[in-house]
Amino acid sequence: MPARPNTFVKKSHSLSRVNSAHSRSSAFDKSNLHNNSSPLQPPASNEAAEQQPLEVDTRPAHAPFFRSYYNRLDGIVVLSYWIDFVLMLTGIQDKYNMYLFKAISALRPLRLLSLTEGTSTIIDSLSMSAPLLLTILGFIFFFFMILSLIGVLVFQGALSRRCAIPQDDDPRVPVSPEVICGGYYSNGTIMGIVNYIGQGDGDDSSPRTSSMICQDGQICMQFPNYNPSLGLVSFDNLFFSLLTVFTISSMEGWTDVEYWTMDGDSRWAAIFFCTAIFLLSFLMIPLFIAGITYSFGAVRAEKRHSAFSNKTRSTRILLDTAEGWQFEDQIHQVQSPYRQWLIRMVNDPWFPTVGAFMVFLDMVAMCFRRYDSSPSELKRIDAVESAFTIYFLLEICVRIAGHSTWKQFWKRKSNSFDLLLAITTTILLLPVIRQWEWFRYLTAFQVMRSYRLLPAIPGVRDLMETVVGSATGMLNLLLITFMFLLVCSPVPMMLFGGDMTTDDAQPINFDDLGQSFISLFIILTGENWVNIMYEALDSHPERYKQVYGVVFFVIYYCASHYILLNLFIAIVLEHFDMDDDEKYKKQLEIYFETHQRSKIEKTAGAFQYLNPYAYLPARPQTLTVNGLPMDQTGSIRKNVFRQFLEDDTASVSELCTTVVYSLCRTIRGTNKQILTQNTTEITESKPDLIAKEKAYADDNSEEIQEFLEAHPMYDRSLFLLPSNNRFRQWCRRLVGPRSDRQLSTMNRFNWFIFGCIVLSIAVIIADDPVDRRVAMVTGNTRRQDILGDIDYVTTIIFVVEQCLRIMADGFFFTPTAYLRDLWNVMDMFIVVMSCVMAFAQIDHLYSVSRAVRALSCLRVLRIVRYFEGVSAMFRAITRALPRMVVALVLTALLFWPFAIYGINIYAGFFYLCNDTTILAKGDCVGEFMNSPSDNDGDILIPRAWTNPYDYSFDSIQTAVLVLFEMASQEGWVLVMQSGRAAPNYLGEQPFVQANEPNRFNSFYFLVFMLIGSIVFVQIFIGVILETFKTWQGLSLLTVEQRRWGDLRRQLRLIKPTATPARPQNPIRAICYDLVIEKRGALWKVMTFLLITISFRLAQRIDSLQVLFRALVIALGSILNITAVFMVVFSVYAIMFREFFGMTRLGPSTTGLANFDSFGNTMLMLIRMTTGENWDFVMHDMAVEAPNCTPSRTSYLDGDCGSQTWAYVLFLSFYIICTYILLNMFIAVIISNFSFAYQHDSQTTLITREDLRNFKMKWAKYDPRGTGYIDPKYLSRFLRSLEGRLNTRVYAKPEYSPSPKAVPITISSPEPSVSAFDEKRRKLDVNLDLQGLQKALSRIDTMDVNHRRQIFNVVYKEALVTCTPRGISFYRVLEILSFTLVDIEHALG
Repeated sequence: MPARPNTFVKKSHSLSRVNSAHSRSSAFDKSNLHNNSSPLQPPASNEAAEQQPLEVDTRPAHAPFFRSYYNRLDGIVVLSYWIDFVLMLTGIQDKYNMYLFKAISALRPLRLLSLTEGTSTIIDSLSMSAPLLLTILGFIFFFFMILSLIGVLVFQGALSRRCAIPQDDDPRVPVSPEVICGGYYSNGTIMGIVNYIGQGDGDDSSPRTSSMICQDGQICMQFPNYNPSLGLVSFDNLFFSLLTVFTISSMEGWTDVEYWTMDGDSRWAAIFFCTAIFLLSFLMIPLFIAGITYSFGAVRAEKRHSAFSNKTRSTRILLDTAEGWQFEDQIHQVQSPYRQWLIRMVNDPWFPTVGAFMVFLDMVAMCFRRYDSSPSELKRIDAVESAFTIYFLLEICVRIAGHSTWKQFWKRKSNSFDLLLAITTTILLLPVIRQWEWFRYLTAFQVMRSYRLLPAIPGVRDLMETVVGSATGMLNLLLITFMFLLVCSPVPMMLFGGDMTTDDAQPINFDDLGQSFISLFIILTGENWVNIMYEALDSHPERYKQVYGVVFFVIYYCASHYILLNLFIAIVLEHFDMDDDEKYKKQLEIYFETHQRSKIEKTAGAFQYLNPYAYLPARPQTLTVNGLPMDQTGSIRKNVFRQFLEDDTASVSELCTTVVYSLCRTIRGTNKQILTQNTTEITESKPDLIAKEKAYADDNSEEIQEFLEAHPMYDRSLFLLPSNNRFRQWCRRLVGPRSDRQLSTMNRFNWFIFGCIVLSIAVIIADDPVDRRVAMVTGNTRRQDILGDIDYVTTIIFVVEQCLRIMADGFFFTPTAYLRDLWNVMDMFIVVMSCVMAFAQIDHLYSVSRAVRALSCLRVLRIVRYFEGVSAMFRAITRALPRMVVALVLTALLFWPFAIYGINIYAGFFYLCNDTTILAKGDCVGEFMNSPSDNDGDILIPRAWTNPYDYSFDSIQTAVLVLFEMASQEGWVLVMQSGRAAPNYLGEQPFVQANEPNRFNSFYFLVFMLIGSIVFVQIFIGVILETFKTWQGLSLLTVEQRRWGDLRRQLRLIKPTATPARPQNPIRAICYDLVIEKRGALWKVMTFLLITISFRLAQRIDSLQVLFRALVIALGSILNITAVFMVVFSVYAIMFREFFGMTRLGPSTTGLANFDSFGNTMLMLIRMTTGENWDFVMHDMAVEAPNCTPSRTSYLDGDCGSQTWAYVLFLSFYIICTYILLNMFIAVIISNFSFAYQHDSQTTLITREDLRNFKMKWAKYDPRGTGYIDPKYLSRFLRSLEGRLNTRVYAKPEYSPSPKAVPITISSPEPSVSAFDEKRRKLDVNLDLQGLQKALSRIDTMDVNHRRQIFNVVYKEALVTCTPRGISFYRVLEILSFTLVDIEHALG
């Protein structure tokens, strides 16, 4: 039978863009014709394939214009323009100030986003991703609604309560400064709220005892519609509650709302806010990242090129020349030997390395420039920089001479850029230019040399090449970011331009295009965007204008923050992804490196050099067999024979070389049991030896066994106790095995130790420094004495535990030595610190006592080893450290040149005189009259020329610190405003003029925030995500292997369903019929009601179910990461409380926002994780004398912080929690998203409908849901399957061999009374042979034979797995799964 041609049926893919210029065949559809077919199916012959060329439909796709999201938006813009034109002509626009349509029509330049080919590619990719992103948006909005409703029900009116002074005649007004309250004191009694307006219809004016209580002489009064932030922050109705919850999810300004609510309602309100942050910010918002990466990966697979650029990699051509094989771009003809020597020198690998090293030295020399440098020091620094400039000029000349032709030199872009830098920096050496007032800005050319450091460091070079790739996609993304900001800038200018009035010298508004661009960029970074929105909304008192203002800000924030910024993560992950061929190659390399590595290549660890037994002669123990004479046995070591008895690696041929032939014949025969009985002494004398060797198979068990046989003394604990010592065996049984975590956690002794660890942690948590201070002042130390006694007891228990473990496993020089486990090393260090704190008298030592108490926080880490999932997360983070360090180095190499350039242009320019009437530093002397903020009268204040900020560019240390703070997107606007006010000359008063001629000073900060904060921070996040994928083993899986893994995960989640019997009662039977059918009428009504209640969040309930399932599948990993978070939080909370619990409050700390208790500290850490003003709190905790009261006797007597510990703790905490742990949530959700999101059944091996059908068919033969069926029903069950699990012999039911399938004609009956004639008449039928032939001709015999072969294989394999209980549900699923994949590719 001739092979049928391969035809491709055009199908609509969920991610396909219908408004394309030409119709394309989806790569998914093409791959599915091959991948979804059975691997046993015989492919079409090559000849047939060659005879049938692929038919590609090149006809234009005449799709409706408005089917594209992009065209719909364009249509709305055009319609708004004409509506605005009509309103302008009729005068309605000026009369009612209706500029909404004018603002929408300002989006007309959005068409420019597709101006270039690269940006058009990104827009096409986003258009194809739009359906999925809208589904995710609806899913997240569902949770927004739930939390908003909870806010209205619980906190309604909580933010409009103020402490007020009771007055009889005049209206009561809040006290100044305003205090949000939940009750007030009246003669020592806490009273309720006056004029209560709250939740529900009842009167719950009772006081909130855990809220802020007004002092005596005041009342807590409810002021309707008197809410913070211009009355826009509240939970009074659903609209304001939605807006407040959205701002909370953005993690900007949410702590102020939290503390206000805690003051007005209860301190337990923190649970609501922390839950909202966890659900929305940590779990829901990352779905956007998962959706974008998933969609762009699908786009890349469909288009066969990058989703950010359609540029393909250029291929270098190798040509055969007269001088040998050379690349096309390296062909040269050199005649001079000197030129040949120069070419060899320039092309030598050490030449660019030397150049990079000189750049490094030049950068180091620039770091010595400071604000307070003396003129002589500045002169020496200038001389060094001039010398380096001359060197780089000579180097570029040598590089030019080192190329055979001028054309070849220009082919490398780095050559042309270095030549430009060399010429420019040489010109800058001219004295005329150096005396120019703008010279400091031109030093950027000197700093630009630092880019040469990136390719010089191997790890950084590889990472840079990976994440940036060809740089085309990244440049396209940067361009579209700039164009997006530029296009959106006119919209707020039309809405709020000229209306936002403020007293700030440098207001953030939308008055002109430049200011609007900067303001939108600030919102893009997320810094203070909530305040900008509230100030803009306050400029329009009309409610309807506030509504469309909120709509604009919310849409812009979502589009910029959740989509545009996440594209940088998507492009990083795209560059990390490899083609399937590269993945196969990498898999083979890893396999050969892991399994085929010779033992000779293994390098000895440090332990083997320290092991004293390694230097002693070997004394192995040989085997002795009872009942055999010595002349019939040979010399064989016990471990070799033991491996043979355990069916290990020892072979019979190895034994034949050392044992007599009679023994060999016994082994090869049936008398192996006799030998086993005669050699029981091996296992009886050392009953735990084999188990121990199995437990440590991962630690080079073969080498350990051989070394142990050669040195029997090696296994003696503390050089005294052998392994068969009774006391040591008792210790081992008591403490449990060291490496088997499951057996160890089942041990009661270990759970007792776990309880003691929890108790000791509770003691540390309860021992607040504030309580110790109160006890020291009052003399009431009962509570501290109890805590100290508990600490003594638990410390003694831990010491005994350590001794028992050392007795059981040995200390250092044994195979199971205690200190050979890093967890044990940490445990011993923690126990030593506990002993020092419990028994040593160190309270009089100021710094030592504080540090030891802070290090007691490490006790929390001891509980990690008791939970496998949590310890696995810690191991994953540890294994990811090398790549994270490389990413940090890459980020530091970016911060370094920016810091140096910041010193050049802003060192000393932030200084100002506190008297604003002074214009120069020389005039800032004497005193002046000024009014403090808390007093209306003027007093004399001395003038001072200082830097009033916590940030500066006066030295390299402060510059790097402020850049790191800016990169965290916190406080950078204040730094930019200080930079914009920088004067032209050093020593002048900073100023901001009306027309702002020095606005260009913002460029430095905007460029750094774009490259340093947005790009490189997103790159760091991408590295974290890729590292987590690598740890999970997903990075090197091909498409087929990943689909096979997803299929296996799907099948493991399926469980057999028990089907109840249909009731006999008619009414119950009707209800049964409605409920049992999941696609029936009842389910349709319930689905309609759910969608209606949820405000039609999605068009189909399946989309929400899929996203729910993505979170449910990732729930285990999410809980593990949450546990890791809690462990890290507890460790840092104890350290922060010990170091800063007694520190005085600063501008960013309050009575609730501080570190004086464990609860407040945990809230502060959650706040810092979200980045909420963490840097301001750090500077508050870095206060030192003379701005505080120090104490040398006890840190409990002083209120100073520590600058060193503040920088160390705050920076390390922010990096670990915000950049690493927080992104682990994103990594988990991304890794499970592609598995859970079965949006298109054609891209998956099996659908939910197939699995549902399988369960329903199985339930017919297993109604109780036992998971087993009788083998006699197997054939019938397999023939009943539908969909992709269909294994019937005949593909269509009408081909089944039943009477209905064969046309027949029965002859008319004849009058006969004979029984024989009657029987003959029944058999006398006339078959319709022509109809039968037609039916048989429609059957594909080759397909039937192939399907019969598959059916037989599945049937026989399933019968083989039959147990006494029957055939397993999961076994049948597993067998059927192999029919869905190409085994060679999916399992190869």
